[in-house]
Amino acid sequence: MIKINLLPYREEQRKTTLARRTFFLVVVVGVFLFLLGSVHTVMVMSVTRVEKKVVQAEKELQELKAITGDLEKFKQDKEIVEKKLNIIENLEKNRHFTVKLLTVLATEIPSGAMWLTLLDEQERNLRLEGIARDNEAIAHYMTDIEKAPFIDSVDLLSSQQTVISGEKLKSFKIACRIREGA
Repeated sequence: MIKINLLPYREEQRKTTLARRTFFLVVVVGVFLFLLGSVHTVMVMSVTRVEKKVVQAEKELQELKAITGDLEKFKQDKEIVEKKLNIIENLEKNRHFTVKLLTVLATEIPSGAMWLTLLDEQERNLRLEGIARDNEAIAHYMTDIEKAPFIDSVDLLSSQQTVISGEKLKSFKIACRIREGA
């Protein structure tokens, strides 16, 4: 005998399978949306954190620029002070040199035979002008000042006869080269 099952079990089975598949699809879509939301939240938090770091870094950069600006100003001030100190040191060195130079020039003048009318120093060149009784006094004076340790060379530029108060005298011009480091 043939048995006929009149219960619609296949349709029941299809409905159950469809319900399971729908449930599984809803769960998968829900998990996907949850994961997508979680990733989005993490990314937003990460971007917010990076933006805060950027703002903090910009603040630090501004502070460092201010400090660097002050540092540059200090460097410029330091250079100016160093230049002034060098000038003072040179003046201090030259102060003693000038005294020594004038002492030598004054002590070597033959008394009563010569006097200086001009003394000019420019960049290690010294120019002397004066009046002497004769050429011999000029020659002795040149020889004596050339022996000074800070004089390199002494040259007679000119010697001319001149009359002063009825006396025949010699007016002269001498050029001296001052030694480097003196």
